[in-house]
Amino acid sequence: MENHQEASGIADRLFNFLKIREEIRGELLSAGGHVFEYFFLSVFLLGLVRSFNLRYPHFLACALAIFFGLVDEFIQGFVPGRISAVEDVMIDAIGAGLGIMAVALHALVARHRFRFYT
Repeated sequence: MENHQEASGIADRLFNFLKIREEIRGELLSAGGHVFEYFFLSVFLLGLVRSFNLRYPHFLACALAIFFGLVDEFIQGFVPGRISAVEDVMIDAIGAGLGIMAVALHALVARHRFRFYT
């Protein structure tokens, strides 16, 4: 419980520093969680897809992550007290796309860095 309060205090201090209104703080944390989750899901899925030597691994990994987001929201619609939201799927897609772009950018930078030294 102490760690939760400490993390909450850090988030509150950051939101206060950035002058973010209290009304939207929960939505920002939720959206940030979705982006974080699907960022890493797409990176891990890219590794999985590459292990099968399939064509268009970046596209497939991103599409799979978005599909998982759709399924997650569909199931969430049947859970009492929860709602399905298209906005969440869009935020999931943004996170997945950012994850794939981060891997592609890392590969591009690594490729060029080694080319300059050889």
